[in-house]
Amino acid sequence: MPAAKVRIAPLILAAAVLGLVGLRRAMEGAPRPVPGLAVKLVGGVREGGATPTNSTFAPDGHRADPVEQQYELPTGQRHWSSWNYSDDARGWLRLGPFAAPRVLALEVTGYPLVDGNLLALVDAADGRILNVAESNIGPRWTDVRLTLPAAWRGQQVYLLAVDNSGGAYGWVGVGVPRSVPWYAGWWGPFALRLSAFAAAGAVLATLVLAALRLLENARDLPPWFRPLAATALVALASYGLFWVYLANAAAGHALSWAMLAAALWIAARPGPSGGPQSARDDTLRPILLAVAIGAAYFGLLFLFGSERPMYDVAARRFCDTLAVDNQLPQMFASHLMLGEDPRNLAYGWWFSSERPPLQAACDLLVACPLTAAGFDLDTAAQSLGIWLQLAWVPAIWAWLRSLGTPARTSMLLLAALAPCGFFLVNTDFPWPKLLSASMVVGGYVLLLCPSGDPLGGGASLRKAGCSGGLMALGCLAHSGVAFSLIGLVPLAAFYLRPVSRPGLAVLGSAAASFILVMLPWLAYQHWYDARPDFLVKWHLGGVMVRDSRSVWAALAASYRAQTFWGLVHTRLINLGRLVEGPWREWLLVSGSDQDARRRAEYYSTFFAIGWWNLGFVAALLLRRGKAVQPGARVHPGAGPSAGLAAAFLWCALTLAVWVLLMFLPQSTVIHQGSYVTLLVLFPALALALWRLSPALLVFVSLAGLVNFLCVWLPPASSRPGTLHPGAACVAAMGALGLAALVLSSFRATD
Repeated sequence: MPAAKVRIAPLILAAAVLGLVGLRRAMEGAPRPVPGLAVKLVGGVREGGATPTNSTFAPDGHRADPVEQQYELPTGQRHWSSWNYSDDARGWLRLGPFAAPRVLALEVTGYPLVDGNLLALVDAADGRILNVAESNIGPRWTDVRLTLPAAWRGQQVYLLAVDNSGGAYGWVGVGVPRSVPWYAGWWGPFALRLSAFAAAGAVLATLVLAALRLLENARDLPPWFRPLAATALVALASYGLFWVYLANAAAGHALSWAMLAAALWIAARPGPSGGPQSARDDTLRPILLAVAIGAAYFGLLFLFGSERPMYDVAARRFCDTLAVDNQLPQMFASHLMLGEDPRNLAYGWWFSSERPPLQAACDLLVACPLTAAGFDLDTAAQSLGIWLQLAWVPAIWAWLRSLGTPARTSMLLLAALAPCGFFLVNTDFPWPKLLSASMVVGGYVLLLCPSGDPLGGGASLRKAGCSGGLMALGCLAHSGVAFSLIGLVPLAAFYLRPVSRPGLAVLGSAAASFILVMLPWLAYQHWYDARPDFLVKWHLGGVMVRDSRSVWAALAASYRAQTFWGLVHTRLINLGRLVEGPWREWLLVSGSDQDARRRAEYYSTFFAIGWWNLGFVAALLLRRGKAVQPGARVHPGAGPSAGLAAAFLWCALTLAVWVLLMFLPQSTVIHQGSYVTLLVLFPALALALWRLSPALLVFVSLAGLVNFLCVWLPPASSRPGTLHPGAACVAAMGALGLAALVLSSFRATD
């Protein structure tokens, strides 16, 4: 028996987090204020004026539940602002003259680039102007670090801030100009975002490693499933922490730190090596793939600037139509962290019971402790959200491996799917829809893809119980997966033959586990914040105003107001919406309407699939997919072809349920449905292509990559910007790391 050893990886992760915290404090404390600064104020600009920078929620700087706001800068230096609780103030500020440093640091907030406003460094001798900010910052303080041209250094300059805009979002605020030492000039908004992203990833990785240690003796779970199971275990622990925070914020804070300490101890404690090398590789590979893809996606997110708040960059980087959804989990967590009533969540129109709490719960476990280390909640929560959405990587890995797909092939397919607009946008814009879909796919794998194990016996009952828990976690992340769960019922009934005792026992175990995990949240919706039915009435009944009717009464009234043929016509429109898009421009790599193609890939299911649609042809040509017979005692995981056919059937059932239930025309857009469909379709189509012809898979992968580079890499037309070299390096390192992982897997033996 191998000797027990202390696990080094979690200790390295903990040291990395501490190093990032220390680096952040050292770099942000390095700049020194310019001495002897002369100040001239005209009009509505005030020293120490209000700035809506700590509000977190609304554009006007006010929380839904008023709390005392603090307006100090992160550095504690002097500041000036034209906000002062109104956009109407006008005026200007001049700071200086002073000797221009090599690198200028300046804390900025507001909207310096709107018409009529200006924030610039002015040469006192000849009046040359150098803009300080690359974009409108918004209601957050951002530490801008500007490397000055060589001709400017040492010259007498002054800083000019002008507010001559009376429109909405027309104010500007600045702090004291500071001189940055040579070693700290690289630290700016992107470096701060990257450090928070790395810190959140390291903390989450420590929790996942601890969960993997707890799962080492779970022989029912194969190694390839354990990364997803570990992620689910962390989510379940966060879900428990959520209820403690709801009861008492102080107790929640204490428990979150205790849980982090316990996770570090569990992950690092001495233990055996963890089984054969092949099993360890099967566990480690999807984690490394997620890290590489996460780094590439993070770099692409900030490829054209990072001065604006992270939630705003995510909402506008790829599509300029994304709303506040990526902020809702951190809003929920912020209310609980501060001991506030969370029910009136945001803007007076969004209530806490309308968004399940799982990602907010994860924020309480990971992002909130990072705020105590100096990171702002927005950056920490958005960073953690990206890592959580990357659960789609171990979810696809688990599904592919459950069908007997070799590890190296699974890695190749995941790498081929990574350059895809659907995964990029929905990972970098971290509403919890991919996390939700990943949990449900994990439940599906355990329930219907047991990798050749016959159903029956205690092991299958335990797997079914875990399956129900995973599906409940999916619903607790986002309720859109309900369409897939409805579609799964007939599939499970068919394959498990519930008329027999083993089938009934398996379904009963899954259902009991599902209900047990869901009950606390259902009680919250029923008694604590009894307003959870707006979205159901909207999507299923077309009721877009809040009213006091029950769901059934509202739906009945909506259907009575429609004729039979009117309902049929709406369903046909929604069926057609699945395939809408500028298909004539599909083959164009340049000269097409980029915004139109992005919108189509964002909204339309089959246009989002793009070149991978050829996988449907490949699936039809794979005659072995006909192995599933109605009378056969075979579950979907009994063979690779049967498993692939079952996946396509599940997606078809989900789409059918979705089209039939959505009430309003043109409402079957991707983000209003279940992300399980695309999360299963993409790898299923890729696997079909691989089985038919590896050369065909390579062709489709390259075509998809070209489309990705042409459509998704450039900046959005509404937010042009210059290429950020640091972000480009991070994206390139992630892509190279992904390629290296795939190549190394083909050199190794499985």
